[in-house]
Amino acid sequence: MSEKAEFAAKIEGFWHTLQQDTASRAALRRCHDVTETQFVPVIYELARSIRTQKNYRNLERIGAVAGLCAWVRDIDNSAASGQQMSRTIAGDTRLVSEMRFRRLIQCQTVTDLYIPLVRILRLMKGQINLADLAQSVLFWGDATRKIWAYEYYGAATVPERQANPEDEVLASA
Repeated sequence: MSEKAEFAAKIEGFWHTLQQDTASRAALRRCHDVTETQFVPVIYELARSIRTQKNYRNLERIGAVAGLCAWVRDIDNSAASGQQMSRTIAGDTRLVSEMRFRRLIQCQTVTDLYIPLVRILRLMKGQINLADLAQSVLFWGDATRKIWAYEYYGAATVPERQANPEDEVLASA
């Protein structure tokens, strides 16, 4: 199993566990920012699960992923996250408006990114490519922001996502 497939399996496994643990899911949904996710014990299960793989060590980012998992209702692996946000509804109207998307990709930190992503997940009725979203949040930075822009605006060629973008700085926790 490739590292990407193993990561996806672990994230989706955590999501399935969270679906059964309604108390933890509710606690995560009540979090108003990434810092509050650090006080919900279930995020440390996710941290232990993915910390065995290199570079998934930033607990703030892992907390953000766990918090976002609480808002996901259905895993939709049909397209990348950026492409899913650009899907059209009611004619030419995109699921996530261009203005909202532009504000999203202007977020510099995961702390700034968390609440806009929760709002977008709610707009999308909780349907998203969870593994892609998790990887994007864990490695949020210029490279990921560019890839999301390519996906959203439908660039003919989207650069391949790297497991560990070289221009990303990950803090060890």
